Amino acid sequence: MTSTMSETKIRLADFSFRYGKSEVLHHITAQFPENRLTAIIGPSGSGKSTLLSVFNRFWAEIPEAKVEGLAQLCLAGTWQNLCDRRAPSQQLRRKVGMVFQSPNPLPMSIFRNVAFPLKLAGVRDREEIAVRVENSLRRTLLWKEVKERLATDARSLSGGQQQRLCIARSLILEPEMLLLDEPTSALDREAGAGIEELLIGLKKECTLVLVSHYLEQVERLADRVFEMSAGKLRLLGGDRS
Repeated sequence: MTSTMSETKIRLADFSFRYGKSEVLHHITAQFPENRLTAIIGPSGSGKSTLLSVFNRFWAEIPEAKVEGLAQLCLAGTWQNLCDRRAPSQQLRRKVGMVFQSPNPLPMSIFRNVAFPLKLAGVRDREEIAVRVENSLRRTLLWKEVKERLATDARSLSGGQQQRLCIARSLILEPEMLLLDEPTSALDREAGAGIEELLIGLKKECTLVLVSHYLEQVERLADRVFEMSAGKLRLLGGDRS
């Protein structure tokens, strides 16, 4: 069922993030809608990627990091506290996928790349794995291009194909949220357009948060836009759908 704009996936209230003595995010209050694409724009070094690290609790792996205020994520209808360093992160990260600026295929075959999260999750049934790998590759419009060479090293794919492979890998556990940190900046125009088309389709199935420098891309894709400047987050305009 498609969610309405009023349903919230992430909520922040007076949230701050400190790394050592440096405060990177300052007293942020914001809401991110469910089953929509929310974009975060702003100059390099303003805190955009740091905020993404909060949403999948990567910050908890950094001893010098400290958070204050409220940061919550709704998974399966239950609000998760993103500020609790002691909370288990494994289950949360299965439901919150991450795609980085540069494609990062593992040094293994196309099939094993996509199936890798299933292995980590303890899935052993080969038939189930094969079905889920195919479904994930189909969702990213990659199946027809690679179905005859699934045993090939994934690093032999083009840049655009590698990025779609990484998205397929992120989707195979059926996450509720996908975090995307400049996913098209390392790609040519044609490959970037393919990723954009993919994201438009995906936001019907999960919540997307996109960090992007490309204002035209944000205009094409985003339902809600925030601007990050010097660690402060500001909503630009109203919702677009």
